[in-house]
Amino acid sequence: MKITALVENQTKCELKAKHGLSLYIETQNHKILFDLGPDNTIFDNAKTRGIDLSKVDTVIISHGHMDHGGALSCFLQINATAKIYVQKKAFEPHYSKFIFLK
Repeated sequence: MKITALVENQTKCELKAKHGLSLYIETQNHKILFDLGPDNTIFDNAKTRGIDLSKVDTVIISHGHMDHGGALSCFLQINATAKIYVQKKAFEPHYSKFIFLK
């Protein structure tokens, strides 16, 4: 198994840093993305690393924050066949209540 960080808050290499997370995980049988990051940073960094995101077969989005799944709609434009795993209500509006404020 090989894990490559495609989006991370900091970088010490040629990749672009961005608030968020995306990990590319390659096994003998699968090409997996764990989270997608917030924007097109994933695509730029994948290109730099020579990773073809159109070949990804599985996407797992950990939760509905934009810094983890914001690039989903752009990803689906280049890969319409990957299975997407995400909590059903992950991208619905969520609020926290603090002293009667939302």
